[in-house]
Amino acid sequence: MSRHLAELYLPKTSSDDLREAGVCARSAAEAMIREGKPTRYLRAPFLGDDETCFQLYEAGSPELVLVASRRAAILSSG
Repeated sequence: MSRHLAELYLPKTSSDDLREAGVCARSAAEAMIREGKPTRYLRAPFLGDDETCFQLYEAGSPELVLVASRRAAILSSG
């Protein structure tokens, strides 16, 4: 498995949103593992000045990260 990033915007004042995004990302990845889709959520570096958060995954493909991110409502489907 290789490592992949999913990027999302989070305002500086939303530490609860950062925690919630991590919980949702981890839950989505764990569900995918149960389905036989190798996807593991690792952590979320947050660049506060840029209001950018990177969700770091270990996954079998970039497509699996997109699926996990969409399930976690981190990325839109568009």
